[in-house]
Amino acid sequence: SLALLQSATASASDNETEVFSAPPSNIPITMVEVLGKQVFVRQPLSLPKREAIPEFDDITAKLFSPFLAKVDGVAETVTTTTTTTRAPPTKPQRTRRNYGNYGGGGYDTYPQKPKYPLSQCYTNEAGFMCCNKKLETLIHDTFANLTADPKFQSCNTQKIANELQNRAQSAFGTEFEAITAIGDFASKTHFYSDLICKTEKNGRY
Repeated sequence: SLALLQSATASASDNETEVFSAPPSNIPITMVEVLGKQVFVRQPLSLPKREAIPEFDDITAKLFSPFLAKVDGVAETVTTTTTTTRAPPTKPQRTRRNYGNYGGGGYDTYPQKPKYPLSQCYTNEAGFMCCNKKLETLIHDTFANLTADPKFQSCNTQKIANELQNRAQSAFGTEFEAITAIGDFASKTHFYSDLICKTEKNGRY
């Protein structure tokens, strides 16, 4: 930084030009007496000279007129009250729509149709995809039978999965893979025909 400053100063002296960190102010200086001493001051809150733009000059005069006191004499107290009235913003007219099971309706919202692999697939009461109503009923019945046994522990997800797999294979005559968890999960599943269903019962998925 020092080298750059020296280089800039040397270049400026060679060209016999002054280098300013900011453009020089054209505001007039007035001599006033403060505590018996004469000092030079500039008018406060004055704007630098620029090309005249009528609409901006009017705004500037309104904004800064309370602060432009006389420097040569005693400062006068100027009180200006400006009241600005703005029209309220225009609100768009929105129509409330009711979409039934898609969340009770709302404003300007359109239900997104789920992208399911088969036309017979649907969203069950738990909010998950099922493609076979018989399979969903089998899942609920299996879980109900297990929880009816007082010795059954609901944390035993492996037993739930095994029972689901056995009953599904017996009912549909094909191999099944059953997954049970104590929390929601995402999976990429390969399935045969429409034999796929995910649901939730008592916090078990």
